This record gives sequence, C-alpha cells and structure tokens, in this order.
Amino acid sequence: MRPVSRRATRNRGEIPATGGKACDRRRAPVPLAAVAVGPRRACMAASSKTLSKEQIANLSKREKTTILIAILSLYFVVCSTMTISPALQTLYNAFPDFDRTTVMYIYTLPSLVGIPVTILIGLIAGTKVRYRTILLSATALMVVMGTAPFFIDNLYVILACRFLFGIGQASCLGVEVSLMYMFFSGKELARYMGFTQVAGSLGNIVFMQIGGILATTGWHMVFLAYLIVTVAFVLVLLFMKEPELSAPAKKEQAVENAAGAVSAKKDRIPLASWVCIFLVFFFTLVFQGLTVSLSSLVSELGIGDAATTGTLSSISMVFGMIVSAFFGPIFGVTKRFGGRVLCLFGMAAAFLIMINMRSFVGIAASMCLFSFFGLQVMISSMASAANGAPDSVKGKIGAFCQTGVKIAVFIVSYYTAASLAVAPATGLYAFAPSAAQYSADLWTGALLCIICGVVGIVALVAKKGKGSKAVKTETASKAA
Repeated sequence: MRPVSRRATRNRGEIPATGGKACDRRRAPVPLAAVAVGPRRACMAASSKTLSKEQIANLSKREKTTILIAILSLYFVVCSTMTISPALQTLYNAFPDFDRTTVMYIYTLPSLVGIPVTILIGLIAGTKVRYRTILLSATALMVVMGTAPFFIDNLYVILACRFLFGIGQASCLGVEVSLMYMFFSGKELARYMGFTQVAGSLGNIVFMQIGGILATTGWHMVFLAYLIVTVAFVLVLLFMKEPELSAPAKKEQAVENAAGAVSAKKDRIPLASWVCIFLVFFFTLVFQGLTVSLSSLVSELGIGDAATTGTLSSISMVFGMIVSAFFGPIFGVTKRFGGRVLCLFGMAAAFLIMINMRSFVGIAASMCLFSFFGLQVMISSMASAANGAPDSVKGKIGAFCQTGVKIAVFIVSYYTAASLAVAPATGLYAFAPSAAQYSADLWTGALLCIICGVVGIVALVAKKGKGSKAVKTETASKAA
C-alpha cells in the first residue's frame, strides 16, 4: 500500500501516525487533557481566553487593578434603582388614573425580580455560562431597558421594562461577589471588599442626586440617568478577565473514576459559608429596621423633621464609607469568627445606647457606632464566605450573599411589624423612653444581636472542646 504523505494528511486535517497535530504545526508537547478530549477540543482550549488559577495568581498589579475597577463599576451601577426614589411624587402625578401602589412598582419591581434571578445566576455562573457573557448581557440590558421609559408613556409597558431591567441588575449582583472571590484572596480580598461597599454607597448618593435633578425637568428625563451604566459595560468589555469554568464535582468525579483515581469531593457549600451568608442577611435586616424606624425616632423625640432624618442617614452613610475604605487593617481581628461575635455585642450596645439618646448628636453618634460594628460583621462575613469552598460553588456563595441582602430588604416591613409584638414580650421594653415604633425596632434589634452573639459563643466553645478532644485522642493513639 502506498504510504500517505505528511502533507496530504495535514491538508485533510488528519493526524499522521508519526505524531503530527492538525491544530498546531509546531512541535509543542501535547497536554494530557488533549489526549482525553481529542485534538479538536484541545485546539479550542488552547485558543480560549479563560485564566487558570495559576494564571490569575501571576497577573500583574496593573491587570488586577483594572479588573478591580471593572468590578467596582458594577457595584456602583447596581445601585441605580435609587434614581427613581426622588422622582416618585412626580411619577404619582404623571399617572393619576393609577393608585400609588401600582406606580410604586416602577421603583420596587426590579428588587422583587432580583431574588429568584440572583439565585439562578449563582447556579450557572462560572460552571455553565461564562462570567463575561453574563455581565455584558446584563449591563447591556440595564442600559436599554433602563432608558426605554424615556420614550414611553404607557405605565404597563414601563413596568415591563423595569422587570427586564431588574433581571439585568440581579444578574450583576449574582456575579460581582463571585468575581471578587476568583481574583482576590486574603488581606487583599478583605481590603477590596471594603472598597465595594464604598462604591455601592457612592452609587446610592450619586444616582439619588441625579434622579432628583432630572426629576425637576420632567419624569421622562429621570430614566436617562441609566446611560451611566454604559461606563460599566465598556469597563467589563475592556478589562474583565474570564476565570476558567469550574466543572461541577460530579463531572470531575466521573473523569477521575474513569482514570482510576480517588473519587473527588462533592461540591457542597461548607457550613462556615452558610454562617457567613446568614450574618450578611442578619446585618442587612437589623440595619434596614433601623433605617425604617429613623423617621419615627426623630418625630417622637421632636429633634427635627424629614430633613433631619436625611441628615442622620447621610452621616451614617459617610461614616460607613470611611470605615469600609480602611477595612483592610481591621480584618486581622474580624476575620476570626470570635471577632465577629464581639461585633454582634457591639451592635447590641449601639442599639441600647440609641434608645436612651435624646439629642441629634447622641443619635448620630450611636448610629455611627452601630455602623462601625455592623460593617465589620457584614464585610468580614462576605470576605470570608468562600474560604475553603470549592471553586465550583463560589458563584453560588456570592449569589446567596446578595440574595440574603435582597430578602432582608423585602421582609423589613414584616420585621418591623413583628417587633411591636416581640419587644414588649421581652420585659425589657418597659425601660424604653416611649412605646413608639422606633423603641420596638431598636429593642428587637438589640435582642436579636445578643441572641446571635450568645449562639456564636456556644459554637466557639463547642468547637474548641471538639478540637481539644481530637488532640487528646490523637495523643493517646500515638502513645499506644
């Protein structure tokens, strides 16, 4: 039989028996993975733009900085829902034929949509769909659906646009935390997590200001503020790198079993991660309860009006931004669970002090004290949530953290209603200066912080006892 030449086999895309490769004419060594998946897929993997763990670890400082800027832009623009807040009265006047609750959906619908969408994105991001694909699609959807109401006068069509806008916003929320876990770790992650809180606070302030200014020229103009999201789209397009897709553990286990290797771990979210997710939810819930009761507190004490309430919120927000910006050095203490337990008691103390304050300065000081301890719990929990977790579940952890935030915001009205029944039942409520709603909210917040702190102490003691027992057992076995 006439032998087939190397040139002929190369023209037909075949691999000659001598070891030539159709996808690469250079004599580069063939990776072991290419043998298992075949030459065509090996070529596709070789041309992929995804980064492995080693490549991410070797990124230059400049590359990491640009990635951080892109992620911070996402934290900034997901707060764009606040644009509608100053324009609500203008929107009520623009649609007099509809009740206020229906018009209010223009503001609340994106948040309602966000809860299921954030969970869904967490399940598929990084395992079935690439992060960049999700982010580019989400930011594009936010720009298009955010600005579309500028051209529309029908309320139902506007609500449909807000629904789609909420999908885009929730998709960003479900990915941004996961990307922080992928590209940063340790003290660097803790420091940059503080920056994300600063970016989110700035987003709230900027979009509320822009919304208020644009609302004075007409309600249609308010929606043009969402053009700012274009900046995030461009930054993601230019600077965001793509971590390699994390195969679910079941697939990895099947591959390793086929190769005769030891079975892989199941990709489950560790218990410690669930505790961190709960703490994120808990802080958001008691903080929102405080925010909702603030106007009642100011009115009951007679220390001001709605403007005073806004000033107190602004002081707390600015102080929180300062604490977040310098969170890195503090993380050395709060990264340990015991440090967060102490901060829970600090939150309770801030609530109890606030209840007995009768002046503007006293209320502002106690709110800043609460922000300090609360943000330590919030940021350190988010920074530590993915520690020790498999890469394939980091996307889920990030999404669940954001879902906890959204659920807390959604149920805060039920929380404040329940506090009116819970606080008197404690017996401590009798020492409150008044029976106003704010007293119930503050007492309930203090009580819940104390309960969580006590549970945390019990968990620490149990863990320490278990560790001591394990050490004794190991020592006894070595002696034997």
